[in-house]
Amino acid sequence: MVQLSREETFLLLTCRPDLTPSDDVRLQRIVDSDLDWSFVLWRAESYQTLPLCGFHLNRLALLPRTPEWVVHYIHMWSQLSKARSEVQFRRLGELLGHFRACDLEHYLFKGPLLAALLYSDPALRPMQDLDIMVRKADVWRVQKELYRLGYQHGVFNPADGVFTHMFRKITHQTLEHKYALHSVTMVEEISAEVRYDPNRARMANAADQILRPRRWLGADAGVRRHPLQSWSWHGGGRRLARRRSPQVARSRSALSVAD
Repeated sequence: MVQLSREETFLLLTCRPDLTPSDDVRLQRIVDSDLDWSFVLWRAESYQTLPLCGFHLNRLALLPRTPEWVVHYIHMWSQLSKARSEVQFRRLGELLGHFRACDLEHYLFKGPLLAALLYSDPALRPMQDLDIMVRKADVWRVQKELYRLGYQHGVFNPADGVFTHMFRKITHQTLEHKYALHSVTMVEEISAEVRYDPNRARMANAADQILRPRRWLGADAGVRRHPLQSWSWHGGGRRLARRRSPQVARSRSALSVAD
């Protein structure tokens, strides 16, 4: 039998939007134990479940029993994630409305569908992109309409905020090789209302580390360790690493193809 640590149990409990009463009791006991919060935050950010962690801690009135720097970390991450999600859902509505107007059959799957159906607040589920299924025969029309709306194939570099356009021609051969369109991207600047308090952002094992939220938010935003031992928000990955902060945001829609 696999024996899970308290930290692993906390992560498994808080990765779901709904818990049973017995799960609630277990979570309360774990929070009151000697928990390695640095590890919990690192893994929860990797799994992108920090908003759900904050949701359950608040729901069970556990925030006062949680270290203040942990609460602040979760709050800052969740605020920026929510700002990104609001843009993504706004763009999603525009895309679906445009597809309907063009008589392009489609349906949602993965992230946006799960967020809308299973979460009391869709912003509790951070999304990396928007996944929409369309018919194979329509992919050329879909690509054309996406470009008409301002989306493009290409690569976004969050380090300098530069988007490099790289048009991808669709052929029957490319569809056989990759049964999906290449991701299309729209770069958009968004303002995140984040209140920064350096006195509350100190890490337990590195007292001088500071959480420094930036005005710009990347679509793959996550907290990453800066080379100078400070915390900055960086788009483009999921783990703590040495990167620079982003300058612009990305609202990305990745379309897959269905028969």
